[in-house]
Amino acid sequence: QDYKLDSRSLARALGREYNARGIGATIKLFDELKDNKDYAFREEEVNDLGYQLMIEKGDAKAAIELFKINAERFPQSFNVWDSLGEAYYKVGDKEAAVKSYEKSLLLNPQNEDGKKMLEKIKSELN
Repeated sequence: QDYKLDSRSLARALGREYNARGIGATIKLFDELKDNKDYAFREEEVNDLGYQLMIEKGDAKAAIELFKINAERFPQSFNVWDSLGEAYYKVGDKEAAVKSYEKSLLLNPQNEDGKKMLEKIKSELN
């Protein structure tokens, strides 16, 4: 997406909404603003917001929702699938984590951290 100096950050708006009303309202706001040209949807910003929710707020389930949105919008980004895998692993959904890490590695076979996590999760499943 082209960078516009006057565009607002969708991730910032989502972060404010999460702090005010929680993840349900955040997803609703995303649905309202996702096609609004006044807001810039940047993969890195949404990914960063997901990590803030997962690490700083301790809300990995909310992070999953944001990472899923990012994966839908940027399906060819290995990084968003890697992040989604990490969040699924954090909540204990190892099967979903495996699928996300496999998708990440399909897109970027050189993702060494993803390889290590996939091996770890598969050994835990066995």
